[in-house]
Amino acid sequence: MRGRKSNFVACVYCRQMKLACDGPQKFPSPCSRCTKAQRICSVDPAFKRTKRRERLTAVEKELQELKQTLNTREASSQPTHSTNHDTVIPPTGVLTPLEVQIPDLSLLSELPGVDLPEQEAQDLIKEYFLRYDSFCPILPDSSKFLKYAKPCPLLFWTVLVTALRGHPERKDLYSSIADKVRTMAYEAPKPTNVSLQFMQALLLLCQWPLPYLRMEDPSHAFAVLATQMGLRMGMHRPDHSFEYGFDSYNGGHELLRRKVWACCFTTNVSVSGGLGLPATIQLDHSLLQMSSTKPEWLPDTLYHQLHLSIQALNICNTLGSCESTSTGLLPTPLPVIRNFEGELRALEFRFSTSWSPSDHIVLFGCRMILYTFALSIPDNDTAPTVEASSHWLVQAFMAASDIIRTASTIQEQLFYAPSRIQKILIHAVCYLLLVRCSPHRELVDNSMLVNGISQARQVVQTLSIATGDFMARAVRFIDRLSQYGDTMSRGSDTEPFFTIKSRMGANLSLTSLLRLRTYTKQAQAQVQDQTTAQDALPGNDVLNMGLDEDIFASVNWDELFLDMAALPTF
Repeated sequence: MRGRKSNFVACVYCRQMKLACDGPQKFPSPCSRCTKAQRICSVDPAFKRTKRRERLTAVEKELQELKQTLNTREASSQPTHSTNHDTVIPPTGVLTPLEVQIPDLSLLSELPGVDLPEQEAQDLIKEYFLRYDSFCPILPDSSKFLKYAKPCPLLFWTVLVTALRGHPERKDLYSSIADKVRTMAYEAPKPTNVSLQFMQALLLLCQWPLPYLRMEDPSHAFAVLATQMGLRMGMHRPDHSFEYGFDSYNGGHELLRRKVWACCFTTNVSVSGGLGLPATIQLDHSLLQMSSTKPEWLPDTLYHQLHLSIQALNICNTLGSCESTSTGLLPTPLPVIRNFEGELRALEFRFSTSWSPSDHIVLFGCRMILYTFALSIPDNDTAPTVEASSHWLVQAFMAASDIIRTASTIQEQLFYAPSRIQKILIHAVCYLLLVRCSPHRELVDNSMLVNGISQARQVVQTLSIATGDFMARAVRFIDRLSQYGDTMSRGSDTEPFFTIKSRMGANLSLTSLLRLRTYTKQAQAQVQDQTTAQDALPGNDVLNMGLDEDIFASVNWDELFLDMAALPTF
């Protein structure tokens, strides 16, 4: 009889198809069957197979619904005098025609060395507004975009290069435009560049950053610079903008300015928090006014993200910026943590029915950073008991699992989502990897733990847009730490869960990096010991080739440390 692990559960797809599952051998990658079928490899111990007849019935029902939907669309496309103006949202992955009046594209000639046909530029602008704009609605209508962007070529090309992310067949064009956009963006500090359009371009480059090498992510600099531009233009005092000489810079667009300022706030809080740094923006009257009662002109996305960012800012300022401690951690934070936990629940109860999946991911990210503070409590008389630590470990595990589960259900949409949403997923899998490498792994269900890591890796792998970009490096990081999870010493349960204390939300990702560094050194020592032992045997000159030599290759840990510090947690 073929051997099998006693606690091994095959993935859902293999169980449904009655196929052998090689998930444990492929971990953290998906099993071979799911990889071939291009499916999410998930494990559910409670799963029950669906009979073939039931599956056929379900497929027939789905086809009938699809046929009915197509007939409805054909009927609705006919001229009618009906007063019903309800619109049908296009399904994911389908680009419906967008009525956009594209005027002259003279901006195309302003980027030397780039050959982009006018029709392709029009298609890219349409694609941006169809796929990306809903995540960050800070631009005017698509029909007005070219006229609006004409004074700022950076904004025009930022929109085009963002839309090109989803076109791997045009990677050479993408790389060429990205290099020139990067150069233009680095000229932002010039005083003459202070404008609403330039500020919008910088914020979009924070939402969908261009590929960068380690230590070269400019997102924080762009977010800070955009904030300073907004302050200089009086966006924090919209009722007194004339006192800041606003008319001399923009000449209108008051409501658009307020949308941009709300986006600037959420971007600054997210990017700064991901680095474990205090935000360089503060709450002001205009932001509080927008959050208290939703204006008709404010998109739902910005309204919900504003609420979540205000909560995240309060958490970080209260729990991570205490002036009386060297780490910035609040000395007795548990009552405050419980209070914030209640506020997040109240926020979820109030808005959850109108939140998008990405909004839910941000909420779970806020919970993750709250529990990060709970697990970073200083080792003193007020430190939590073992039971309290276990409680927060489990709560963080549930939040991380919710992030991964939600991200898996919107895998295709997640590709177009802002990078801060995508990086929250990496933050979640870093936590699961830490739990798996710790003596606390018995607190959680092992199948859920392994399943979460595998699902997250599978989704993260689809988010890479260039060879060696941040997402590709994240997949490699997951692979390395996963491989060590079952082989290296997990230490004592009395050791602190986080070795990094002063970086707020970044404590988690940076601790996972240091854990990998420790395991790498242990593995290198084992390889050296094995080499010495093998050399002592007569006639044996070859090192065990079953070892993955790439894992033990030299790593610039300082660069990797800074790279992993840029994981937004909310």
